[in-house]
Amino acid sequence: RGRTLVDVLRSIASGYLAGTPNRIRVDHASGLVWSPSHFTWMDTNHPAGTPREGYPVEIQALWIRLLLQLAHLGVSPWDGRGESWADLARRTRKSFETYFWLEESGWLADCLIAGPDVPARTAAPSNALRSNTLVPVALDLIEGERARRIVEAARQHLGIPGALRSLAPLPVLP
Repeated sequence: RGRTLVDVLRSIASGYLAGTPNRIRVDHASGLVWSPSHFTWMDTNHPAGTPREGYPVEIQALWIRLLLQLAHLGVSPWDGRGESWADLARRTRKSFETYFWLEESGWLADCLIAGPDVPARTAAPSNALRSNTLVPVALDLIEGERARRIVEAARQHLGIPGALRSLAPLPVLP
């Protein structure tokens, strides 16, 4: 109460950078956000059906957009001394493009599978094709040929009359 939208956005980003009580944190080397399982809309917990512990694709897209928005608004860095939001966004986006793109598949990894304290650079990319792969495209974080390939893969493997599947009926490599 009494906080501005800028205050809330800075608080979210600062909390992720510092680490939250429920263990959500930023891998400072890559800038990507690690999350325990059952913290995204895709992860069921009753019963546990599709836990995705690590670096989920949609969380990264929303995180990068938050960083870009903070930079656009001219908000000072979270600790008052560290790298700017714009620099963190650039670094994080580069990590995202490097670690998530699956050239052979033509879409983004659903999640970089990793336990606590495992850096993104050593996490295992999941080749599961989920509708979440469209979030970075919708948020203009993936463009051009890669975006076209993602949309085509979603159309081909996720599209059903009137909706999208949440998971493509394709083999998923561990």
